Amino acid sequence: MKQALIQARVSKETLSEIEYLKIALGFSKVTDIVTYALHHLAEEQREQAAKKSPYELLEEMEALGSIEAPKDLSANYKTIVTKSLAAKHGTKRRRHAKKPS
Repeated sequence: MKQALIQARVSKETLSEIEYLKIALGFSKVTDIVTYALHHLAEEQREQAAKKSPYELLEEMEALGSIEAPKDLSANYKTIVTKSLAAKHGTKRRRHAKKPS
């Protein structure tokens, strides 16, 4: 796995917490603490996301209600899209002629 150098400014309080964690968790390097903390935080977020419904996830992303559309779009989407494309391109819907038998 490719590695990257990350630099961060932290408060004295955070630095004290890092030193505490080094001792409490038995880590010798700050890198180990950061890696450990990020992996655990990411796992916690994945678990929380897995518990949410698709509606809740879309709501968090502010994707709900983000477009204006007719209220009957889900029932009549084919007709609405066809009319919209015809208006945009100035064409009428063409029906395929039946093939002679």
